[in-house]
Amino acid sequence: MSNAKYMNELISGFESQHSASEGWITQRFTMGLNRVIGPLLPAFLQEQRAMNRSEQQITAEFHYYDNAKARRRSLTNAPFVRRGKGFNDCDWTGRIEFEWEGSPIHWEQRILPGAMGGFSVLSLVAYKNEGVLERLWCELKAYSRRSSKRQKRIFINGEGSIDRPKVPWDHVILPNGMRNDIRETVETFLRSKRHYKSLDLPYRRGILLSGPPGCGKTLTIKAIAANTKVSVHSLPITTDLDDKAIRRAFNYAAGDAPCILLLEDLDKLAESSRVSLSNLLNQLDGLETAEGVLVIATTNHPERLDDALLQRPSRFDRVFHYTLPGFDERLKLLELRAKDRYSKAALEKIARSSGGFTMAYIQETAVSALMLSVHENRKPCDEDLDKSFEKLKKQQKKSSKPDASIKPASSVGFAPNGAAMNKGEGN
Repeated sequence: MSNAKYMNELISGFESQHSASEGWITQRFTMGLNRVIGPLLPAFLQEQRAMNRSEQQITAEFHYYDNAKARRRSLTNAPFVRRGKGFNDCDWTGRIEFEWEGSPIHWEQRILPGAMGGFSVLSLVAYKNEGVLERLWCELKAYSRRSSKRQKRIFINGEGSIDRPKVPWDHVILPNGMRNDIRETVETFLRSKRHYKSLDLPYRRGILLSGPPGCGKTLTIKAIAANTKVSVHSLPITTDLDDKAIRRAFNYAAGDAPCILLLEDLDKLAESSRVSLSNLLNQLDGLETAEGVLVIATTNHPERLDDALLQRPSRFDRVFHYTLPGFDERLKLLELRAKDRYSKAALEKIARSSGGFTMAYIQETAVSALMLSVHENRKPCDEDLDKSFEKLKKQQKKSSKPDASIKPASSVGFAPNGAAMNKGEGN
């Protein structure tokens, strides 16, 4: 059965159950309004019940993507769980029947298969009092605004969410103004929709953070997520990823635009036989590309990525290269983590001696030094830094392979001037 025919049957069936002769008025929601209101309805009703605003019984039947059928007869009946499958899920599909201001309202939401593995959402509402419905919409819109202001979570490809990290920008230590350039690129895009439209530019952007592990890419991602007010959607790229999961991630982001979509470890795409490059390219800048989505990807191995991803703006418009930290960056991180617990001379000594360390190793040097004093129940001292550094230096040599030395990558797209990177290096 075609998608259009299936949708028409759903609409006809809904209308036949709510005849005009019985006083019902039916309406089909637009996609834009449904994206704002429909997914929030269960959580909104739960809040209203908690506030004693809605005392009447609310019945519903839900069907989920991952389980065949789940039913809730009311908002209070088990097995309702706030963070599990239940009324707070945004991806609900089925019908909710409730009363508002003493007038019945039936709200139905269905997920329809779309082109190229995507989906669309159909919402139908039946009511008997237009004024009541209008006031309900106003309440829902107000709830939507409240929810967006207190949104502190990152969505994991529509399957769950985690708390946003708390990472200030000044904890991201990068050379030559690179941190400010990344921050400005992100913030300028998110506040410039009107300017994009006035210049007839597609409102989308792509950023690639490239470089060896432990040099600050993940910390940068955390700072971006912590300091933006838009939704953040994340798609962890693993070897079992397929085209459907990628399309799903882009569809979720498109429905929540403007937002950020994170694609971590993009190079792992090269290891998956279930992912096609053409599908990814089409999602980034093809006919199906959604506007209002800022894609931020990371890669530890840019050499594994196809040139079609790296060398063409509009897929990844800016490519920022992360290299091993220089003396200045190592010293700044040590000072940040040490918090005046060690002498400046001790910090400078470690910063000079730690050439070849990643930022992750530098941070661990400070953390291990602090843990030494904790274990011995005393105040930190400079000797702790020396012991910690020597231990990690041995660990680095022991874990290194003959071909595992990290060398600064050649420039791809944007790269900061690396001329001053080795300032103050020691052996």
